[in-house]
Amino acid sequence: MQGICRAGWVVGIPTPTSRPRPIAGGFPFRDRFRVFGGPGILGATMPHDPLRTFLAEEAAFLVGGRSLNVGSCDASGRPTLVRGLACRVEGDAGRMIVFVARPQAGELLGDIGANGKVAVVLTDPPTHRTIQLKGRDATVIPLAEGDAAWVEASIDSFARQMAPLGFSADVIRTIFTCAPSDLAAVAFTPVEAFDQTPGPQAGRPLGKGV
Repeated sequence: MQGICRAGWVVGIPTPTSRPRPIAGGFPFRDRFRVFGGPGILGATMPHDPLRTFLAEEAAFLVGGRSLNVGSCDASGRPTLVRGLACRVEGDAGRMIVFVARPQAGELLGDIGANGKVAVVLTDPPTHRTIQLKGRDATVIPLAEGDAAWVEASIDSFARQMAPLGFSADVIRTIFTCAPSDLAAVAFTPVEAFDQTPGPQAGRPLGKGV
């Protein structure tokens, strides 16, 4: 993935496409997600019901152990980017929470603390299906009980997806290793969503007319 800063936003450019495939063994906590709710989360003019329908349909994808990249930028527009470890969605608060490793994400967390801007790109590696979410109110929040276990389960799910592609679970866990004490949680309200799956539809706004 590459990061391009355009008008203060980090734009993810991943890689080819198709629909997501079921994950062998399933996702152990996919039935425990909550989805965004409320009008205008993906845009101030978005009607309530189509938005909720879109997010309800995509919630399993968003929390399904995807490849995550989390970006922001500084006051001059210089982008910062770090690999995300996991994410979850909270319907009651209408927000997404992404988890990063604090030792790798110091600069990113500083930029988020300064301006609240964040872009999150989630990709399903077997199919390259990709969704990008952007927010303007990102903030670092304290970890909640169960967050470390949630991250661990998400990494395990991602490792299962990568196994058929030739990546062992040991390799994946080495890449994603992070002590619970080093986890950082970034919460934000998505205000824009885009299809970033490589192909002619890349960049298409999502959530409209659903």
